[in-house]
Amino acid sequence: MNVVDNFLSDNDFETLRDGVLNNPNFSWNLSYGVADDLDGDTYFVHEFYKNHAPTSPHINLLSPVLEQIQPTGLIRIKGNLYMKGSEVTEHNMHTDYPYKHSGFIIYLNTCNGYTKLEDGTKVASIANRAMYFNSDEPHCSSTCTDDIFRANININYYNEQTFTNA
Repeated sequence: MNVVDNFLSDNDFETLRDGVLNNPNFSWNLSYGVADDLDGDTYFVHEFYKNHAPTSPHINLLSPVLEQIQPTGLIRIKGNLYMKGSEVTEHNMHTDYPYKHSGFIIYLNTCNGYTKLEDGTKVASIANRAMYFNSDEPHCSSTCTDDIFRANININYYNEQTFTNA
């Protein structure tokens, strides 16, 4: 795992954040199940890329991110939006896919939510913070209590390190 604060320039981050969170033409879809379909949790998702192709007209918002992470192949890109709760709810541990790949999260707002890894490490949601991690290893997300939502973008991809660090 590697955490990078101030991942994007201020201008690039504001363009990304505003394009996702302050754009009336940006759609979020309700998803039943955060870690799996049967966990009883709900959240909102925006799919940018899936099944080897862009699925969103807003994919270009991610150009500065993709330029920095330099994937050799994309698996999926999705935005996640978890609504505020009366207490922080930690979702079930899960892996994004059952095969070796790399993961990347960029947090769009600062709140008391987090991403937790199997070893107990918690990465706080701080705007413009990025986390590189092995998303084929167990991890989980959480809600927040101190903002109206918690938002991030999750990228599953391949790169040279995906298999050299196996």
